[in-house]
Amino acid sequence: MATRIECTAEGFERNWIEVSDAWTQRDIVEHVQAATDDQLWALTRRKAVACHIELATGASIDTPDGITSDNLLDADVLLLNWLGRCLSLAIAQRRLLGNASARPLSNGNVKAMTTPQTMTAPNP
Repeated sequence: MATRIECTAEGFERNWIEVSDAWTQRDIVEHVQAATDDQLWALTRRKAVACHIELATGASIDTPDGITSDNLLDADVLLLNWLGRCLSLAIAQRRLLGNASARPLSNGNVKAMTTPQTMTAPNP
């Protein structure tokens, strides 16, 4: 499964990325320690399963393999900021689902919370 994160900024609504729901603590440490754009984009390529990112040139990135520093030189700064936050949003969503899956044992009538799989990133 994957979490779809859409850009909601005006004029950028057609941009989205789907990020794998499989996260290990090692993945999270790698994300936190990513000190350069190249390291962040490498992790993004590995965790993304699909994407559509429109560049200022009119071209688009339609596969995770295309998420590179060189290709993103032609992206609007707003879009770069959104894309750079997507992994953090996916990690936060995964942690929320972990919290929601815990059920009190004392009340058999309590239903597990569900969270929609589509997220929208707030405008930067």
